Amino acid sequence: MENKNIFIEFSKKLSKKERDFLRSVDINSSSVTVHLETLYKIFEVKEEPKIMELEKLLFKFFSKNIVITDSNLNLKKRFNILNSYFFEKDYVSFEFSSHILDEKIKKILKFKERYSYRFYQEILNSEKNILNISMNSLRDLLDIQETYDRFYDIEKNLLKPIFKDLITIGELDIEYEKNKVGEYKSAKILGIKIVKDYKSSETNAVKPIFSLTKTFKNLFELHSELMEIYKKLKGDTSYISNYHFNSKLLVKIYNIKNDETLIYTYKEFTFKILYRKDLPTVIEIFENVKDE
Repeated sequence: MENKNIFIEFSKKLSKKERDFLRSVDINSSSVTVHLETLYKIFEVKEEPKIMELEKLLFKFFSKNIVITDSNLNLKKRFNILNSYFFEKDYVSFEFSSHILDEKIKKILKFKERYSYRFYQEILNSEKNILNISMNSLRDLLDIQETYDRFYDIEKNLLKPIFKDLITIGELDIEYEKNKVGEYKSAKILGIKIVKDYKSSETNAVKPIFSLTKTFKNLFELHSELMEIYKKLKGDTSYISNYHFNSKLLVKIYNIKNDETLIYTYKEFTFKILYRKDLPTVIEIFENVKDE
């Protein structure tokens, strides 16, 4: 399943209970046996007779399959997730399709969030280290064309849980940022930017020319400290030089949130600030390499 032009979809979306079930069983082999009581808990079966209610839920799951297409949406393959199941005393034995033993498909089946698998494929299929996704494309990926008016709600309820999925279960080294028009809190959001190999790129980055770890009482103190650092590094105390640096920094600093990292580039320097409200803030300054 290494082909980057392959796309995986479901004939019908998996329910939360079905996803919980797939995460709870060991699908390293195609045959799995699970105790009835465990299945009752996973599928939240309460109606009596429980075994009949469970069978209804398993039959729904049995009817769902995986559809694999190429980049032009031409059908390449279709197969069941579950080939068969049968009841024996206090247990249910499951026979899964051998196709789901593929590592990529196993991860897709184990994601907690409903649409994590779509982002997972978008990221893997892209050869770029930075992937820009517009708001329209984001809404298509999440199936929220007519809902969620505010980006705040999209981020809180969908994006953050999905990216937790992608990092913990998908084992992707990624981070995302908002693409905005300006730096103000009310600035229009155009979409998101996904950075691949995020930690690796940080590890291999050029070492800072200046670093400071210090606790600040408020953002005013942090802002003042940065101004003093800039003056010393620049060796220029002129009003014009400091004004241009400060005017752009001012907006960014007073919009920074707790545990947020701010990257600010001005002429020959890049400032990286990990702001912590009640803990030491980390300031790193890098000298920009000029293109030859």
